[in-house]
Amino acid sequence: VFWDEASARVKGVEGLFFEDLELGTLTDVPVTSDEAAHALQTMILKNPETILSRNVDFAEFLKRVRFFNSKRDEKQKKLEIPWEDLISGIVIGKTRLSDVLQVEIVGTLEGLLDAAIFSDLERAAPPKVEVPSGSMIKIDYDFDPPKVSVRLQEVFGWLDTPKIADGRVALLLELLSPGFKPMQMTKDLKSFWKGTYFEVKKELKARYPKHAWPEDPLTAKPEAKGRRRF
Repeated sequence: VFWDEASARVKGVEGLFFEDLELGTLTDVPVTSDEAAHALQTMILKNPETILSRNVDFAEFLKRVRFFNSKRDEKQKKLEIPWEDLISGIVIGKTRLSDVLQVEIVGTLEGLLDAAIFSDLERAAPPKVEVPSGSMIKIDYDFDPPKVSVRLQEVFGWLDTPKIADGRVALLLELLSPGFKPMQMTKDLKSFWKGTYFEVKKELKARYPKHAWPEDPLTAKPEAKGRRRF
């Protein structure tokens, strides 16, 4: 029983060998669920982070974990992935890697982690941030500092740049036009409202006349995604 890279599945074969030397034609044989799980686990454990990152949700989770751990001091416990326990839980009944990658890996892992440190992760490195419009916007941990891409009209009234890592890291804001085109990158919203906003307004108001371009963006009502002012 072994992992066959060519077919991307666990295979079982029967034949005659002398040590590693094949001495005849091999015949495919059925594989038990325990045998398949063991072969899959052995294969994944060789490079678990890379292999399981093919699951998009888990890949995003790992980015958050790396950021979270990088901001912990020497006295704070870091989040360690219990790879062997995780993998043993997600390979049960599977013979193909594609089936393993369909499992709710993050949900399985959550059940294995200490509740306190998982709570710390959710607070210090959340997957999303709520903006003034009420929308929950994904935080992109591929950037340093992490980035949030949000329409300008959704953040009216937001004076201070939002922070994560228990208030130690200001998010990088990529402010988008009503057409979702990048307009400005900033880590200092206060300065943006005082100066650059009026330049942006002058440039884009004619292009997007049905959207709000208030004189005082700090007192204006934020507009949620897809909501327009007629």
